[in-house]
Amino acid sequence: MSIRDLLLMDHTKADTLFGEIQGADDPQKIQEYFGQLYKDVKVHGLAEEQVLYPAVRPYYEQTPGNF
Repeated sequence: MSIRDLLLMDHTKADTLFGEIQGADDPQKIQEYFGQLYKDVKVHGLAEEQVLYPAVRPYYEQTPGNF
């Protein structure tokens, strides 16, 4: 599985959890879904910072107009 596939899978899962949160009436379920979303986003963000960003940074620094 490629890094792109993993990122897309994470984003799809986050979208699903947001939908579950919005559609839930049970506070316990909302807390459960939010807890899972929080854990997933935290791991996803760390992976991006530690793996993805360093891998693409050399290419980004070569583009005109970067900040």
